[in-house]
Amino acid sequence: MPDRVEITVITKSSLRSCFGLEHLLNAFESIKDLTPTHWGADERARNPYDRSELLATVSAFKSDFYMPGLQRRQAPRYKAYFSARNQGLNYVNVEFGSSIHNKDLPRVFALGNAIAAQLKAEFGVVHLVWYEGSQDYCASGKITASELQKYGPVPVCARTWFGSHLVQLIGSDRLSHSGSIIQNTPWGGIQLDLVEHPWESDVEMLSSRQLELMKQLQPSGVFGDYTQILNYKPGPNWIPILDKVVTQVG
Repeated sequence: MPDRVEITVITKSSLRSCFGLEHLLNAFESIKDLTPTHWGADERARNPYDRSELLATVSAFKSDFYMPGLQRRQAPRYKAYFSARNQGLNYVNVEFGSSIHNKDLPRVFALGNAIAAQLKAEFGVVHLVWYEGSQDYCASGKITASELQKYGPVPVCARTWFGSHLVQLIGSDRLSHSGSIIQNTPWGGIQLDLVEHPWESDVEMLSSRQLELMKQLQPSGVFGDYTQILNYKPGPNWIPILDKVVTQVG
């Protein structure tokens, strides 16, 4: 049983426009027993969850320095935040902690799927973390939109989404023959799983599979080097995503 599960989704969608926010909230509200109970203009999320209030408040923000928060304070609990920007890429992060149980994990992956689909993810992961597991593996799922643009993606996690830009850079043939479990997404990218039913796996299997797959994918030169904190390096073949924000998600 993992100690923590994180969902990260990076998107071109505007998360300050009502249209983009509607899609984000649709994702959170679509999974039974994972709807938010609180929200706020920052990560503390002090207000009872009110969809209309959130839409009105966030869409009226005047600067790009807001990071609204969503929380669920009933089991399974989570803390989430997202960048409310109209320019550049946006990202969403959801973290489940100690209240999560094995029976909850399929729904956590379903929530990741819903967010990725609603926002047409350019890149995203569901990352299972064990505090006593491989530190290289456990540290590998952390990324922000600005880091992605500067350095390229982090290594593949339990579940990873690549948008069309990353599929083109890495190569669809390379991805298809990597030995991973691949599904095409409706928005022109792919979903990659390290193993079948990754919510049933353990840290040894996931870290081993990550190493195996990255031996196949690393030669693309697209993935960033995140091994040295504060000294990240871009993949030699990385090209940033065209960051024109999409205000309508059709």
